[in-house]
Amino acid sequence: MDQKKPTNVSKPPQSEEESSTEATNQLRPTRSRKAVARPQRNLQKAHFDSYHLAQDYLQRAVGHLNAKRYSEAISDFKIALQHNRESAEAHFYLGLAYFMISDYQQAKSAYQEAVVCEPGDATIHENLGIVYQLLNQHSEAAQAFTHAIALDPNQAESYSRLGSSLLQLGKRDEAKAAYCQAFLVKLQK
Repeated sequence: MDQKKPTNVSKPPQSEEESSTEATNQLRPTRSRKAVARPQRNLQKAHFDSYHLAQDYLQRAVGHLNAKRYSEAISDFKIALQHNRESAEAHFYLGLAYFMISDYQQAKSAYQEAVVCEPGDATIHENLGIVYQLLNQHSEAAQAFTHAIALDPNQAESYSRLGSSLLQLGKRDEAKAAYCQAFLVKLQK
């Protein structure tokens, strides 16, 4: 770990006269721009450090997730989010970790937070829809899949899952149209 050098190091005075002058100067309030700007830089540095700390925990948590150590992953994702609440990526992967241990309520909450942070990500909407399906919330699932399709109309799985939710809601004609669209998208690939 880097050791910081003290910033207020001064040479010992040469004489008693210099000593009293220097002591008087140290007691005077400073009015320099640097003294005023320093707290702002410290806040910026703290934000910068917090962001990087969040990124470190996020990377560590993804490693735990890949190694199927879900409780460690969840713990590290939560710590990452303490340092950066707006991280859609951390919310997304936290949702995935909860999904992997079948805690669908927590997964839903995490994915909902991810959508707030990154509303333009089709994958987040799709994963939220999957969790809604598992919770038998098919109306919400259909909405999530519709958002995912609006963001990325080339995802056949979103159409297929939308069809499944619509079928559960008794909307057979709409479900049939969604399944047909899924088939057409797959043919285009």
